[in-house]
Amino acid sequence: MISFESITSLCEAFNFETKLISVIICGLLIGVEREFLRKPAGLRTCAMVCMGSMLFTHLSLVVAIEVAKTMAVPIADVTRIASVVVQGVSFLCGGVIFFFRDKLLGITTAAVLWVVAAIGMSIGFNHYKEGFEVTAATLFILFIVGLFERKFTKRSRIKKVRRITV
Repeated sequence: MISFESITSLCEAFNFETKLISVIICGLLIGVEREFLRKPAGLRTCAMVCMGSMLFTHLSLVVAIEVAKTMAVPIADVTRIASVVVQGVSFLCGGVIFFFRDKLLGITTAAVLWVVAAIGMSIGFNHYKEGFEVTAATLFILFIVGLFERKFTKRSRIKKVRRITV
């Protein structure tokens, strides 16, 4: 639990506009790689998931402050709204994973959306440093490790289905 005074000081120190700009930048940076590889979740999707998770997290802080003020409660639970973001994004991620010819597809895209939501939540909770560090680590994994994976592994790729008529 977080005390009322610490929540108030955190919200005053970081304004909403700074959070909004930060999550848009982080989401777009990660979305570039997805867009470059022509994956379903690209620039707009990554930016929107990052922004939406930040907004819900920010609102949970704001609501906790309002509840603490109006009900004279010294401690408010700021994680109630934010905890549901994880469930909602997990449901969204489940929609991009599918099987095609005995191959599992979309798992990296789902993982990217999940991480993007976590970045948005960290910035929403005023943990900018962690959000930017995870963005950098995600970009490293997607670009550098992804390049290594494409160059040095011989995973079979899905080819177009040829229709043969008899």
